[in-house]
Amino acid sequence: MPLINTILGVLDIGTGLLCIVISIPLLRGSVPRNPCYGFRFRQSCESEAKWQQINTYGAKRLIYWSMLIVGMGIGTFFLPLQDNLVLIMMMAIVPPLIVLIPVWETYQYTRSRK
Repeated sequence: MPLINTILGVLDIGTGLLCIVISIPLLRGSVPRNPCYGFRFRQSCESEAKWQQINTYGAKRLIYWSMLIVGMGIGTFFLPLQDNLVLIMMMAIVPPLIVLIPVWETYQYTRSRK
């Protein structure tokens, strides 16, 4: 297996798993309002109940999309990357950008819960 496949596969799988691990406490509701951890939107900081509701939703979305990133990482091991610069760039750039999707979905969720 080419080294580029191994590096990108491990990075993508690691990114996905890290996002899942970060989401678990938010999903369980064990993170109180704080200045640095969680989905921090204006609406989520209004009350503890909204904080828990919004962060639980965000954690579910982040876990869902993170599983896609893990799947992409596993798929990277089987792609012919060594001769395809476009595919290498896609597999390096797209997974971290996927993390922005659940952030956007959660923001939209907060706007719909006014």
